Parts: sequence; C-alpha cells; structure tokens
Amino acid sequence: NKPIDFSLYTSIGIGPAIRSDKDSVSLLELIISYSKIPLVIDADALTILSGKTELLSQLPSKTILTPHSKEC
Repeated sequence: NKPIDFSLYTSIGIGPAIRSDKDSVSLLELIISYSKIPLVIDADALTILSGKTELLSQLPSKTILTPHSKEC
C-alpha cells in the first residue's frame, strides 16, 4: 500500500524547513524508496542524506542535489 501517488507528479522537491527529526527522516526514506521520478534535494534533506548515505544509491535517475556553501 503506497502512501503517496507519485504518478501525479513529474518531480518532487524536498528539504527546506523539514528539519532532521525522525519524522522527516522517515518521510525522505519513503519518498526515495517509492519515487521513480526526479527529486530536487536541498537544505535539511541534504543534512539527512549526509547521515544516511545508504540512501544515495537509491536516488531516482536525474535527481538533483542542491547544496549551497553553508551546507558543504
């Protein structure tokens, strides 16, 4: 039972202001696990990815990571 119908979207942006608490980590994991569309990952989602590098290999094709100088 997939909780989000990704067929409605051509891409998904995630990161700004989501924080890096356990609910946000779960949301990012869910999106990465089920989505086959490109993602734009920024801000707090990048912080989550830095601690869960095993998710990097699961990113959909054409995903964009958008760090800025304070996130590097």
